[in-house]
Amino acid sequence: MTRKNLFSINLDDESVIDTEAFVLRRENSALSAKREQLSEELSTALHKTIKKSLLRLLPTLLGCGLGVLLGSVAFETFESKEVFPAILGVIAGFLFVGGIVYGVINGKKQKANEDKPDEGMEELDKKYEAFNAEVKRELGIPESAPQVDILTYMYSPEDKTTKTVYSGDTTNVFIEDGKLCFWYGEAVIGFPMSEIEALVKVNEPITFEGWMPDDPHDSLKYAQYDIEKKEADYDEQYTMKGYYSLRLTHEGEPFELIFPLFDAETLLGLIGREIIEE
Repeated sequence: MTRKNLFSINLDDESVIDTEAFVLRRENSALSAKREQLSEELSTALHKTIKKSLLRLLPTLLGCGLGVLLGSVAFETFESKEVFPAILGVIAGFLFVGGIVYGVINGKKQKANEDKPDEGMEELDKKYEAFNAEVKRELGIPESAPQVDILTYMYSPEDKTTKTVYSGDTTNVFIEDGKLCFWYGEAVIGFPMSEIEALVKVNEPITFEGWMPDDPHDSLKYAQYDIEKKEADYDEQYTMKGYYSLRLTHEGEPFELIFPLFDAETLLGLIGREIIEE
């Protein structure tokens, strides 16, 4: 039986599908406007950071580029006239070596400054923290609600190939009026506990983008889950040896929510079910 992942995102219009029937409440228009404003501020801040990084690289690129260019001119002169222009060669070498040295020194400075907070990003983090607290109050999210990671299915209706990579995200989970609820973005999504069929451990590898926990994937805390990291198309992807499928049926239609292995205890504590091995 094919089940729909409750958290699935249409990449063409960035909409989350299969959740409308489960939406209990949404943030108000004022909060939505503030969310959009913060998103624009974040985009601007990231562009500034990228621009600064490129400007730091500019002397290295110019030095090495000019060095190579002058060096090629010097060798072409030597081949045609059989006289090597020593001054040109020295300048070329100086520029190339100078560019490399500058890049190494600048790289060390950047590494030394990695732990120093960027004032602009630090201020933006505070704004997001205050905004999330406001949203949680508006949506009635309990302060004690634990967080769990979810694996969201990303798809494009225009692309007929099967997607095998999920996206990692974080949500608060809690029980309200007999429903299992999740705070996901601007909405609270929930369904009756009576609709839950089982929490199934699926012993098949799963790949996802984005590592959400505070501790790194290769820390001792996650050693038992055999999580592997790899670079793919400038993105970080992680492969885990299995996952949990929280399965439910809503109005006769089968759904599932997919969670990483390390969130089992949190889920079990809320739903009070045993894990079924598939």
